[in-house]
Amino acid sequence: MRSSPPDLPEQFFETERANIQGTYLDKVETTVADIDGVAGFISLLGHNVAALFVHPDHQGCGIGSALLTAFKAPLRLEVFEANQRARAFYHRHGFRQTGTRVHEETGEVLLLLALDGAP
Repeated sequence: MRSSPPDLPEQFFETERANIQGTYLDKVETTVADIDGVAGFISLLGHNVAALFVHPDHQGCGIGSALLTAFKAPLRLEVFEANQRARAFYHRHGFRQTGTRVHEETGEVLLLLALDGAP
């Protein structure tokens, strides 16, 4: 179940699933919000937010905020420019844009965001 824009092809998600299992899972620090099952999680690779997901049934309930604020700044992340909801969420938490890049796999624009002086 996905609810984050832009509408990306299924192949992108299949590749990312394989990358998560084969490359990232043993390298990231992951915190899970458990409310009768996984309601959300955040994964950090150093000071980089590698993933922050909240199940659609639990979005807007403060889970994402609790997961994000459990870690101290500086933090960095990338978010799709088209993902207005996520951009607004990160802005509310004090992230500022530090740059942009094109996501090679999709051609979509990614915004580079930082919290508290992260480069």
